Amino acid sequence: MNFTRYQVVGDDRPDLSRFTVTQFKDIDDTYDEYSVGWVPTHDIFSTEPPATEIGDYVVTSLRIDERTVQTALLKKFCAKEEQRVRTERQIPRLSRRMCMEIKQRIRTEMIRKTKPTTVTVDVVWNVSTGTVLFFSTTRKHGALFEDFFKESTGLIVNLVLVEPQPDFLTWLWWKSETGGVDVQVDKYLALEDAAGGRVVCTGPEELPEAMTALAAGKKLVQAGMQILTLDETEFALTYTTADEFKSVKLPRTGGTEQSDRDGAMLERIYLIEQLTAAIDGYREMFLTEDRSLTDIQNWIGEHVYQ
Repeated sequence: MNFTRYQVVGDDRPDLSRFTVTQFKDIDDTYDEYSVGWVPTHDIFSTEPPATEIGDYVVTSLRIDERTVQTALLKKFCAKEEQRVRTERQIPRLSRRMCMEIKQRIRTEMIRKTKPTTVTVDVVWNVSTGTVLFFSTTRKHGALFEDFFKESTGLIVNLVLVEPQPDFLTWLWWKSETGGVDVQVDKYLALEDAAGGRVVCTGPEELPEAMTALAAGKKLVQAGMQILTLDETEFALTYTTADEFKSVKLPRTGGTEQSDRDGAMLERIYLIEQLTAAIDGYREMFLTEDRSLTDIQNWIGEHVYQ
């Protein structure tokens, strides 16, 4: 799974009826190009109320249906139709108005024949803490969610980490090798510099290249890792300095039966919150520890020049 964290501004209690008002409306039998709304997480085609309270959590999903007309195909069909009309009327060219009418007619017909694509993103709102888990790291979907959540609830959500912390992952990698954190950083590494230069390493054999990039001034912005929490629960994920959790693998949970759906969901949410708490704890350590940049530079140098 992939997810991003938001924080609700204020401490208002959720009004679930507002999710129902903005429930998803199907466009399969219409000419509409776009529809967005809330659906039940367990069944995106259900007409049940889309938001459910499970303990301290509101659980729902954001569904986005969209029809897309390919520009190249539209131009092709418009050109053919314009040629047909010119031949039929025996005129050398068509007026701008007539070309626009043809384009609109062709576009409407293409939309009618195009099945909408569907994207759903699960949303979990912890009412006690105001934290919202949005299970996507796509910024297009995130921006849509921010606007639609405000429209639906009247509440504003902000990303938990507004400003990326480009040194945090480098510090975490250093800590993982020198002791002090139960983290292993060694799988996928992405490094960038201010000019947009990017180095990607996909395995332990490419770690020297990553170290060379660090020595050259690039920042570690994304890293694959394993984290062991205080109760010895192990997680695998790729984490970014923008607080994006990607390719998260949770420990296997026990609740799988339909009758235990809520229990299984709460168990998974609990595990996710364990993971985010571990990351937050390391970030707090990063911000408060009396660390020496010289120590990190020496560590990089030992790997580069050994």
